Amino acid sequence: MKEQSHLKLKDLDTQDRPREKLQAHGLQSMSDTELLAIIINSGTTRHTALDLARIILNHFDNSLSKLGQADVATLCREFDGIGPARAIGIVAAMELGRRRSLQQPPARQKIACAADAFPHFARRIADLGHEEFWSMTLSSSGCIIDIRRIGQGGIAASLVDVRLVLRHAIEQSATAIIVAHNHPSGNLKPSSDDIALTRKLREAAKLLDIRLLDHLVVAGDHFASLADEGIL
Repeated sequence: MKEQSHLKLKDLDTQDRPREKLQAHGLQSMSDTELLAIIINSGTTRHTALDLARIILNHFDNSLSKLGQADVATLCREFDGIGPARAIGIVAAMELGRRRSLQQPPARQKIACAADAFPHFARRIADLGHEEFWSMTLSSSGCIIDIRRIGQGGIAASLVDVRLVLRHAIEQSATAIIVAHNHPSGNLKPSSDDIALTRKLREAAKLLDIRLLDHLVVAGDHFASLADEGIL
C-alpha cells in the first residue's frame, strides 16, 4: 500500500500556516510547535516543518529546556530530515533565547529565600550540558547587586576559586552572597565536594564579614538549597 504523503505547509489552510498565523494574530497566538516550525523553515518529502517540529518536541517531552540542551550532532543523529543547516538554526535560536534572558537587568529585587534566587540562576545554568558556578551579591537590604559566573568545568565537577567569589563580593561592596551551580545529570543531591566547598566558602566569607546565605544546586526546573537542608 502506498504511503500517504504528508501535507506541505502551503497546502494547509491559510489560518494554519505558522508564518501567516503569526502575522495575523501575533506571537502570543503561536504554539511552541508552530514557532519551531518557522525556525525549521521547510519540510521533507515525508514530513512538513510542522511534523518535524512536533516530532522533535515530543522527543524532548515538549520541554524547551531539554531541547535547549541538544547540540547540532544530537539533532542530526536523532531526527530524519534534520541536517546540519536545520540543526544549526534550532541551536542558534535556543542560544539567542538564553542570551536574551541573560541581558535582562537583575533589578533591585529583594531576595528573601532560595526560591527568590533560583529563577535568576536557572535562566543562566539550568539548560547547560556542563557545570558552571555563579555568585549573586546582595546589599545590606537583601537586594541583588550583581550576578556573575565564577567558573566552569566539565560534566563531573566545576572549577571554583573561593578567592574569586570573595573578590566579586568585595568589588560590589556586598554584605551577603548566594552561590549556585548546576548538575547536568539532573541529580539534585549535593555531592561531598559541594558540601566541602560550601563550608570552606562560608568560613572564608566570615573573615571578611560577608554572609554566605545559601548554595543552590540547580537541575533543570528544580533546585536544592544547602541552607534548607541544614548544611549551612
